[in-house]
Amino acid sequence: AAARWQAEADALRTALGKPPLTTVVADAAATDRKPATDRLAALLPDPLRKRALDRAAEARALATAEADADAAATAGRASARTADRPLVVAADRAGQDFQGALAALRRYLATAAADLAIARSALASVAAHPDLTAAQQAALDPAGRAAGVAAATAEEALAKAVADLGKAQRKVDDAIVAALLAKPDADPMQATAVKKAVADRDAAAVQGPLTTARNGYDDAARDALDAWEVEVPDSLWRAATDL
Repeated sequence: AAARWQAEADALRTALGKPPLTTVVADAAATDRKPATDRLAALLPDPLRKRALDRAAEARALATAEADADAAATAGRASARTADRPLVVAADRAGQDFQGALAALRRYLATAAADLAIARSALASVAAHPDLTAAQQAALDPAGRAAGVAAATAEEALAKAVADLGKAQRKVDDAIVAALLAKPDADPMQATAVKKAVADRDAAAVQGPLTTARNGYDDAARDALDAWEVEVPDSLWRAATDL
């Protein structure tokens, strides 16, 4: 198996040195996002555009955190096995890492050029988005949406507070796993590190902003933001997603 993996790795590295992959990184770096960014900024009010982009970033961050948690759990299980069979576990882990790297490289070779073409097409589409009608512009004008602007700010505050709580909870989870690995037969909640993580999670520094943000983003705020967002044409939301 090791010889087969190495042969595949060599073949993949060779493929990286052939067109179109020899220029795909430089081509991506040379792609100009500014026309698309400027066009979206001209059409979609800043508070709505910022929340749309922030929501996408928040979703990516959550997915990353979940993947990290899964990786940590896997590492914890491996650590538990290492004491009994250190060489076997180390070899298994190295093999898994190598196969993971091969899979990532395969995906890159198969999709990098196409992904770049799709991205460039999406940017061109955003840059060419038609003007809004006068009625659409009036419906989206922040000057007439004071409650919606405030609601967008309130939602942003809530998203940050929830993210901070998630980080604090992950520290609790990590501490519990570490405590169980150190003393499998003991109550992990009695471990000093776990108690500290729980205290930090429940402290005013985390819970206070969360309570304030929840109170600030109430039903009225949510309705005001929904009423503003519903006026955004679907094509403009797609443009924001593409960008």
